[in-house]
Amino acid sequence: MKKMLIRMAVWLALLTLLNGCGGSGEEVAKSAATPTPAPSNKITILGSTTLLPVAQKAVDAFHKRKPEIKITLTGGGSLAGINGLVDGYADIALASREMKEEEKAKMKLKRGAPAKETIVAWDGIIPIIHPSNPVKNLTIAQLKDIFTGKITDWAQVGGKKGEIIVVSRDITSGTHEAWAELVLNNQPVASSAQEKSSSSAVLEMVARSPQAIGYDGIGYVEGDNRVKRVTVEGKAATAASILDKSYKIARPLYLFTRDNPSTAVVEFTNFMVGPEGQALVKEANYVPLSQQP
Repeated sequence: MKKMLIRMAVWLALLTLLNGCGGSGEEVAKSAATPTPAPSNKITILGSTTLLPVAQKAVDAFHKRKPEIKITLTGGGSLAGINGLVDGYADIALASREMKEEEKAKMKLKRGAPAKETIVAWDGIIPIIHPSNPVKNLTIAQLKDIFTGKITDWAQVGGKKGEIIVVSRDITSGTHEAWAELVLNNQPVASSAQEKSSSSAVLEMVARSPQAIGYDGIGYVEGDNRVKRVTVEGKAATAASILDKSYKIARPLYLFTRDNPSTAVVEFTNFMVGPEGQALVKEANYVPLSQQP
């Protein structure tokens, strides 16, 4: 009887010790289901040149708040940013388009989970011409015919007689893909088009070429008198017309991250969609989320 009492006392002591050290099974399961992102003091951001001006402002402001976090910011286009995220050498992809299904599949295969999508701003893609060009408005159909090479002379759309020089973004650009979808019905750009690797390069080309037409995000065009904005279907691109979709060439702008990003990445993403970040979106002439009706 005495031995039995000793064994029971030892068993109770062990049970108490295990409960004290390990916690309940429910607590352990909860912890495993909600992992905490690994801390990091470095962020690599890569991608869309459309979003680059906004991102640069955000990086500068965020650095003042969190100087211990080191951020590397590079353009290269939406495709470069998404590929960087998928292949693991970028923490944040800047993109002016959604991820494609095949990119989502690669992300899940290589990183073990889908990418996390965050809309940070809205944008209108605006046709731009030289200020000396008298054309003021073009329809979607006219833009399609110009950029696919069916219309080749300005006299065909109400301008002065002269060859149209088409300036387009390159195929790695999210702006190129959005334009192809919203304007060209996914038809290829004319083979004679001059392709540029950045939004600023398109603007510079149009600014010095009286016969040229290109397209750029509202952040690049707004307030730049070196080019002339063309209305589309009689509608100008404004914050209101972009958000209510009455301006037909509008799109969201994205940050993509891993499904379980580092604490630093979470903090930067939250900063971008927070009041200070959205004020910077407006300062860069894009449309902040807070202006949604």
